[in-house]
Amino acid sequence: MDLPMVDEIDHKILMHRDAHFSGSFPLMIEYYKKKGKGVDRDLTIKRILELAELEEKLKENLSRLYLSHMEKKEVERARKKYLELRDVYESGSKSAQIISDLILTEKEDPFDEIEAAVSMSQETLPALLELVSSNDFYSPLFPGYGTAPYAAATALGQIQAPLALNPLFEALGRDDFFLEEIVLAALKEIPGAKEFLLKKLSHLPISKDNEKAVIALLQFTEESSIATECLNLLKNQEVWKLPLFASYLILGCSALDLSERKVFLTLLSQDNLPEELKKEMVLISKSWR
Repeated sequence: MDLPMVDEIDHKILMHRDAHFSGSFPLMIEYYKKKGKGVDRDLTIKRILELAELEEKLKENLSRLYLSHMEKKEVERARKKYLELRDVYESGSKSAQIISDLILTEKEDPFDEIEAAVSMSQETLPALLELVSSNDFYSPLFPGYGTAPYAAATALGQIQAPLALNPLFEALGRDDFFLEEIVLAALKEIPGAKEFLLKKLSHLPISKDNEKAVIALLQFTEESSIATECLNLLKNQEVWKLPLFASYLILGCSALDLSERKVFLTLLSQDNLPEELKKEMVLISKSWR
């Protein structure tokens, strides 16, 4: 029998159904009609209903027909994680239950769950660090629909534990604007964050970490020590070949003191300075007036 064609979104619907709704289209449809927290905007109710009708017509589980071995394994891992979290309520500690609540909550803004995790920070800190570092929990297929690390990052910012600096820093650069906002706000709250980020900024050879560090440091407004380090890196003409990184450094130079502004203006006058960077440096120099 020739099977109807399905696309990538259809695979996503089937995996989403199997991971979060025990393979039930009726449960998934009901949840999507209520617009629960885990609704994926790429998955329309119209298409979910069409696949449900197709499954009824074929009298065969569509996942068995269409999902690859790797896709089925991924769903299996997500479902196993659900079972592990639910087992916590029977035999786990109070802190483990708090973390499970944080992950499994259907609230868009889990203020109470975050507060509970912060209130038992000595016990919950390791699990919060693991949540922020776990690739699995950034996946919409896993419990929490990919949002659990956001709540964990918020909690870590409130706990202010220096141990969180590196995991939070590593969480940057996931191409998720909302996550980046939360992580940057959390980093700013932790004692020693500025010094930690300055070390990352000045580390050679230059890598993606330097760019992440300067973005984070720009949250510390009007800090002359940050401006000085930005200027030092900007003196390196190899940096000029990295226009995005150089642009962030130029922005960081806005808090330079009077003596260092002269060095900045000397750089601005160099003939081989790329035109785009020159324009940005002119804007900063005008702001000083």
